[in-house]
Amino acid sequence: MAFWQWIFLGNTLQNWAIALLTSIIVLVALSFVQRVLIRRLAAFAKKTTTDIDDIVAKVGMNTKLPLLAILSFYVGSLALTLPDQVTNWIGTIALIALLAQVALWGDALIACWLACYQEQHLKKDAASVTTIRALGFVIRLGLFAIIMLVALDNIPGVEVTALIGSLGIGGIAVALAVQNILTDLFASLSIALDQPFV
Repeated sequence: MAFWQWIFLGNTLQNWAIALLTSIIVLVALSFVQRVLIRRLAAFAKKTTTDIDDIVAKVGMNTKLPLLAILSFYVGSLALTLPDQVTNWIGTIALIALLAQVALWGDALIACWLACYQEQHLKKDAASVTTIRALGFVIRLGLFAIIMLVALDNIPGVEVTALIGSLGIGGIAVALAVQNILTDLFASLSIALDQPFV
């Protein structure tokens, strides 16, 4: 029996080598594309007057190498024959890594939007900038809550429906307890955003 045909954990050494080589190639390709594209886009963004390319460059800079590594190893694991439970867990970990990366991109997008809004309106209307900052915190909180619930929903054996139900009941209880504070908060947001008077 040849060395590459030795069987380890249900796969030949050749299959393990192919999986490892695939993971490394995918990781190197993703990191290369991310670095080259972001650098070129950042250089291009300095020459233009629009904010969209600046935002895309800043969001792309928040791509994390460890999360790309997890996704790369998931792609490499597709070349192996593994038990169903192991395959499910590897897929779950890869999905959680992808969701974490999406959360980082979303957070960077919100931060860029807040920075652009502040730069444009700080001298004209400082009160609306403060309101938008508070609104940005609420949007970030909602983004991370949704990402967390989606990640928990995809973990085998975790039931999210009971958690969502208890959060709904807890939210109603908290809303009733701080009803006056929430009324004032939403009224101030409405005044700042609608600007019925100066």
